[in-house]
Amino acid sequence: MREGREPLLGWRLWRLRDGQLESWAAGTVWEPGDNTARCLSTVFRCPRSPGRGCRCGFWGLFGLLDCVRHARRQRRERLAVMGLIRAWGEIALHGQEGFRAERAAVACLVTDWPWETPSVPPPGEGLAQRWGGAWQRLRARLPAPRPDHRRPALLEKAAATYGVPLVSLEEALHVGLLAELGLDERRRREVQLWLDLRRRGVERPPD
Repeated sequence: MREGREPLLGWRLWRLRDGQLESWAAGTVWEPGDNTARCLSTVFRCPRSPGRGCRCGFWGLFGLLDCVRHARRQRRERLAVMGLIRAWGEIALHGQEGFRAERAAVACLVTDWPWETPSVPPPGEGLAQRWGGAWQRLRARLPAPRPDHRRPALLEKAAATYGVPLVSLEEALHVGLLAELGLDERRRREVQLWLDLRRRGVERPPD
């Protein structure tokens, strides 16, 4: 655990609910502006979130591709939306993958659909990662979910509700929004990789 002096920036998933952003895991709705986490355990409630040995707190992922992989494991969510959050206060770091935070706010929302590419490279190169890659390839053969027809309108409504930019990843990268928000060069290159994967998927000749 550490007390975050500088806000962390992380990718996150929500589902759209009438123009609001709902957590996938807890089903709680985020508020515009600052949000303060609370433990939702029904067994032992942590006095302060994020608690040790618990999963409470606002989750964020450092890498876009980790966020996409997480989304693609949940193929039935047709109102998914990705975005960036700022997180501060008490912070529980989870290695290089991400964090849980006491306080957080939505920084921006993106229009990109997580299933736009035919596949996503697995993390790392170990045995577990190679199995993960095989699993990803198997899942890639399944029909990708189509976004709900209401999604564009609900995205615009959510961006207005939370007072944040709504942009495509390509636009956010090329106009400098991601750098302005504080996403470092390594993570911006990962966004470019996602765009390249999507472009190759679109340009790939039909089987």
